[in-house]
Amino acid sequence: MKKLTVPFLNFILAFAVILILLGLFLLVALTSRVDFGFPLIPVVMIIMGAVVFYVTLISSKKHNFFFFFGSYFCLMGIYALLVDTQILRVSTNASWPVCLLICGMCLIFASFYKYRCLRGVYLFPATLIILFGFAFLAFSTGVAKVSFKHFVSKWWPFFIIACGVILLVLYLYQQLPHNKFPYERDVLSEDIKENDGLGFGESSE
Repeated sequence: MKKLTVPFLNFILAFAVILILLGLFLLVALTSRVDFGFPLIPVVMIIMGAVVFYVTLISSKKHNFFFFFGSYFCLMGIYALLVDTQILRVSTNASWPVCLLICGMCLIFASFYKYRCLRGVYLFPATLIILFGFAFLAFSTGVAKVSFKHFVSKWWPFFIIACGVILLVLYLYQQLPHNKFPYERDVLSEDIKENDGLGFGESSE
């Protein structure tokens, strides 16, 4: 198969993004349970995220911060659109834990985009954020029978234990022989040498 030119590939990517957004808006309009006006804020979030996402993908450098930003705003806009149109019936209290879950997911996406694997500097905060998101979601939706304030006042050492367990699992998994997923060899030490915080900076080459 003849290799396509870069401008044509960029056109295909832009057309794909437009089709996905158009299909999403039409699907929401057809499946909405209420007659709603123009959802300005969700649409602006989706379009802004899609533009950043597109520019990041066509860039010659892998700007993982912008990839995270674009994917986060796209997913948050889609979530807000589904809630505004009552396709998803979610209370206001349950919305902010969902934001944490989306944030953790986008960190994992950014790691795969930048390094084609899960890096320690992404996996630990992403796992922690997702766990906290699920925990807060359980309290905000009433699944947990006790209040969050009461739980924290009595069981707050559990969060310290959870952090330690996650770090221990990462360490033990890294020691497995011939292990290629989610880390490459000595990737944790490389992360420390790079000193790029959450990995949003450019890695040294």
